[in-house]
Order: sequence, then C-alpha cells, then structure tokens
Amino acid sequence: MSKALVLSSTGLLTFYTLPEFSPLSKSPKLKDVSYVGGLNLNEEEAGLRPGAESSEGRPKLVMALAKNKIRLIRIGEEPRLVKVT
Repeated sequence: MSKALVLSSTGLLTFYTLPEFSPLSKSPKLKDVSYVGGLNLNEEEAGLRPGAESSEGRPKLVMALAKNKIRLIRIGEEPRLVKVT
C-alpha cells in the first residue's frame, strides 16, 4: 500500500493512503514540522538512480525536522515514530 505524507503550511505532518487519499487513523500527527526528507523509493525500485539497490528488506524511513527535534518515522502498514533526537 502506498502512502502520501502531507506537510501543511501550519507545520502539521499527516499521512494518507494512495490512491484513495484517505487519512491513516493510527498514524502519528506531528506538529511544528518544518522539513520532511527521505529517499524516493519509487526511483530506487524502478532503477532510476544509478547504483541504487532494491529497497526490499530495508526499513523505509522518513526524517521530519520540528523545532529542535529530529524525528525518524518508519513507513510500513502504519507509520510509526521510531526515534526522536
């Protein structure tokens, strides 16, 4: 199942399923987020990035920056906050 992460202009990060674009009920809703980053896993799997390995078996992580915190979120069936630094 594909996911979409949406960062609003107010700094709220929310998660949705694709193609329905329905909100994930158990996902973390992060506030005061200023940046979201991660690898484009679609490019990796399609072989569009030179030297890219398949993302199979590797955790799919997204980084969210909020005020003085860096949050790592594991993307799976339900997104889960795994680390706050």
